[in-house]
Amino acid sequence: MPSPLSSVVRWARSRNRTKSSTIGAARIVKKGKNKMELAEQVRDDIREFKTSFANGAPNLTVDIPAMLELSRLNEAPICGKDFKTGQTLMKTILAPGFKARLLGVSPWYSTNILGNRDGEVLDDPGSFKTKEESKLGVLDHILQAELYPDLYKDIFHKVRINYYPPRGDNKEGSDNIDIFGWLGYPMQIKVDFLCRDSLGPSIFFT
Repeated sequence: MPSPLSSVVRWARSRNRTKSSTIGAARIVKKGKNKMELAEQVRDDIREFKTSFANGAPNLTVDIPAMLELSRLNEAPICGKDFKTGQTLMKTILAPGFKARLLGVSPWYSTNILGNRDGEVLDDPGSFKTKEESKLGVLDHILQAELYPDLYKDIFHKVRINYYPPRGDNKEGSDNIDIFGWLGYPMQIKVDFLCRDSLGPSIFFT
């Protein structure tokens, strides 16, 4: 019988600079001591307290084969790669609809305005890279260009995040999507999602 979980930890801190999951442990310690310390804490909590861990940021904290194996052995689930409560949420809603109706996508341009601490962190190119990979990868995963090459193999997907302090926690994500349908006729969809950045995880995950 599975052992009961003693607690669930949700990680929602501002993301740090991206690092390859194949990077050596010594290099991680040298360039990202805080991230290694977090991974070690998660490891210890899983082992000692059977703590479940939900990763709400696009980092590599639990993307380690040994961590996945430890999770299985201790029956303590780990999951997540960004909570997706803003613009990426819109992508995960729209993209399955396009695929279900076999609507093709050519360019998909996304821009964000954000003025809180998260926006300040993402103003750094190295820190933005992790978020960019999360936003770009979600379309690849959903649309499956290898199965629908005529519809999705040539998508030009661009993402921008602009730090604008006067906006504060009010986040605005704008998408301009060029689609094509029957006989290849071009159409456009424009989405402007205005939301609260820090409240997003609380609204969607409580």
